[in-house]
Amino acid sequence: MEPLTIKGLNNTLILIFNQGYDYEQYRHSLKQRLASNPQLFQGLPVVFKGAGLRNLAYNHVIELQKLCLDHGMLLENMHHSTANPVPRDIFLRRHIRSGQAVHADGSVVVWGDVHEGAEIYAGQDIVVLGKLSGTVHAGCFGNAAGIVFALEMDARLIRIAHLTLTLNRLHGSGEPTVAFIDQGTILTRSYRTKEPIDLLYRHGS
Repeated sequence: MEPLTIKGLNNTLILIFNQGYDYEQYRHSLKQRLASNPQLFQGLPVVFKGAGLRNLAYNHVIELQKLCLDHGMLLENMHHSTANPVPRDIFLRRHIRSGQAVHADGSVVVWGDVHEGAEIYAGQDIVVLGKLSGTVHAGCFGNAAGIVFALEMDARLIRIAHLTLTLNRLHGSGEPTVAFIDQGTILTRSYRTKEPIDLLYRHGS
């Protein structure tokens, strides 16, 4: 039996993770399937299922889902089955240092700085009440309504859903900044508290 079984149901692809394999075997199998016929997978919703998911670490599931997103697929299941599921939202009262990674099904709020070399992955929003210098991926399960907010935006790379923005760092702006998707592009702008954020930054188009 192969590590992955792929089935079609109602115009949705079901990726079944068969038991008895490790992350590298699942990753290799998925990359082979995606490379064999890229046009077949483009734009199709995909759902992860199977007993093999229980043996994968959270960050490994994220990497496999990112691989699908990078090939133009849409993630339908916002949650997954692992041995140690994390809380939906994560609130951290500390700095996130280089080499550290944070993952959440929901949003991540950091009371502190996110250093260069640190990573944050969130199914919804990422809010940094400090300086953001690391790499972040909001809406990492395909949620285009996710936003990235920082009191000081100094990141090299921002991802929201399947889109990526490379920044020439906003040194010295001194203003809270929000990144969001508008008309299929990630934009950044100064955050103004009197404006309704739901209307301005959640187009998700």
